[in-house]
Amino acid sequence: MPLRKSVIKITDGQLQYERKHLLQKLKIRDKKKHSEFLSIKIIQPNPMFKVIEGDVEQWKKVN
Repeated sequence: MPLRKSVIKITDGQLQYERKHLLQKLKIRDKKKHSEFLSIKIIQPNPMFKVIEGDVEQWKKVN
């Protein structure tokens, strides 16, 4: 039986939230990686994700 391609929908708002969260961690843990990541302007998610328009997911706790 062939494997079925899985696709997970993610909102562009969630993707931006995760980027910001990662940058905050890198700023503390790895300044070199933080600088490298800042230069990335377009996020290329894993092909298993389909980016759709929307805000941060409701299940996510935003401080």
